[in-house]
Amino acid sequence: MTFSLTADEASVLANALDEHAYWTLSDEEFRNSGYVIEPGSNDPLVAEAIEMCHDLGFVLFDAWEGSPTPAKQAGALAALSCHKPLLVDALATHAKNMDATTSTEDLATGKALAERLGTEASS
Repeated sequence: MTFSLTADEASVLANALDEHAYWTLSDEEFRNSGYVIEPGSNDPLVAEAIEMCHDLGFVLFDAWEGSPTPAKQAGALAALSCHKPLLVDALATHAKNMDATTSTEDLATGKALAERLGTEASS
């Protein structure tokens, strides 16, 4: 099952993955000024999830912001489609941690994308 992303959705999702790795997955002792110091957690499975969040964020950035091409975007979507539950969790963290720096447009984009991914993941 595949899905599509706009550039705005890709940006929100990349930020959501970063926030999820920092605020939800990482152990406090591995947090430093918005960055997660490797491995991020004393639990190897959680450390793996943190690494996946970072990897997917880089894939999103490269495919939509860095040097976008249709081939990179198709590859990114294929990689993302294998991790929809993680993406939905990341978007939930993004919504929960919304602050004065998060635009209502970003929040709306994230909520709509989470609903779309959640529906696709369960079908």
